[in-house]
Amino acid sequence: EEIILYGGVLCVVTGSPVAEHGTTDPSRRGKAPFPNDKSITAVDAESGEVLWKWSDAAETRIGPVTLAADESGVFFQAGNGAICLDRKTGEQAWCWPGIEPNPRKNPNPKQAAGEKTAGGKGQPAKKKPRPNQTRSAGWAVATLVVQDGVVLMADGKRLTALSSDDGKPLWNCDCKPGFKSAVDVFAIGGLVWLGPDFAEGRDLQTGEVKKAGVAVDDVWTTGHHHRCYREKAT
Repeated sequence: EEIILYGGVLCVVTGSPVAEHGTTDPSRRGKAPFPNDKSITAVDAESGEVLWKWSDAAETRIGPVTLAADESGVFFQAGNGAICLDRKTGEQAWCWPGIEPNPRKNPNPKQAAGEKTAGGKGQPAKKKPRPNQTRSAGWAVATLVVQDGVVLMADGKRLTALSSDDGKPLWNCDCKPGFKSAVDVFAIGGLVWLGPDFAEGRDLQTGEVKKAGVAVDDVWTTGHHHRCYREKAT
């Protein structure tokens, strides 16, 4: 599902029994469970030797396209927080803020099994849940970037800056996703710029606004939005 290279180590996210984005293929409709089981495998890029493997659980689902790494660890969004694994051993180094139970888990056993449940006197029975229902395009809006000892985790509403060493929160601010695309987070020259307007440059370590661009108010027209993918910085 994802692959990144850092310091001679390939970190690969795989999904079982198929990749999550492959569950929408017509030939697999109704056959592949959702959500799937994900894992991260670290491989020596030169020899192909598997160094370690980490598997997720219901409460620590790996957020799509949030895998990142630096010299100290491998980072990704999990549940409502972030997890850091030791890059050499795969052991969990820290977890922020503590993983909550997976909200997609249905506490109603009858409804989970697809049975009709009465909604009370005069209330119609609830509809059966759609089997193997997949999320719509653009559902994954989280972004995770690691730069100069700081992990920037944006969940579509809040960006939280964490210390990559111990997961300690440093600062936070509001953020917004793009149009059916993840939050744009650019760390450039010690400043953090957030989409969709990139109007403020915040200090990477403190979150203090160091630069502000007012020209965006002049070029932002009614109904304007970015396309359905992340921006690129040049």
